[in-house]
Amino acid sequence: MKNTIVSAFITGYVWLGVIVTLIPAFLIYLIIWILTLPFDTKRIYCHHYVSLWAGFYIHINPLWKVKIENRFKVEPGQAYIVLSNHQSMLDILAIYQLHFPFRWISKQELFRIPVIGWVLFLNKYITVVRGDKTSADNMISHAVKSLKQGISILIFPEGTRSADGNIGTFKEGAFRIAQESKAKVLPIIIDGAYDAMPKKDFVFRRKQPIVIRILDAVKPEDYMSLTLPQLIRKMEMLMAEEFTKLRNENILLYHE
Repeated sequence: MKNTIVSAFITGYVWLGVIVTLIPAFLIYLIIWILTLPFDTKRIYCHHYVSLWAGFYIHINPLWKVKIENRFKVEPGQAYIVLSNHQSMLDILAIYQLHFPFRWISKQELFRIPVIGWVLFLNKYITVVRGDKTSADNMISHAVKSLKQGISILIFPEGTRSADGNIGTFKEGAFRIAQESKAKVLPIIIDGAYDAMPKKDFVFRRKQPIVIRILDAVKPEDYMSLTLPQLIRKMEMLMAEEFTKLRNENILLYHE
């Protein structure tokens, strides 16, 4: 009962903080966007500001703590196809704490949300309409172009949030991008976000560390000989195995 009351109080406090700060934070973003527009065509400064903005919402919630493991595996200046499993809306706030420039590949519905959608559009993030082949082809083209410009892209290969916190079946989009761009693939595993706020839930349930583990990059020479189904299966198995390891470690550390 006590934990439920505390959780409800903190949930209300954080959502109120989001509502109160959303427009002022966006206006600051807009000023940065205008000032950097003449020279920052890749919107790197804007992306860094949004990372700090997302970090603010992480830090005002005493129930959350984001831990990034293996930052050293990210080479400065290297463009990656970053793959992440998708547990919760909180993944997005947490992943921004990687603090290196990338472009999200996001479903079109998010671009229609006031403020959030405006930022996605102004930051040149990449949209896709789920189930639309033409949109998927355009998404792949924009992603390959971004990688050739030296900007990483980040995609959830499952295509949607997990219903139970585990890794689901991967869709082919990310791997078509890999085969066309011949870019390095950087898998990352996230755990804890589902326990903090599951899919279709807006209540922050308990004190919950969110851990992001960066894995070794997969070089193009290690996957170009594979067919598309083989590549999908290879990455699915790799990330599922590493997720199980991380989940078991987190259970031992935080839920004994």
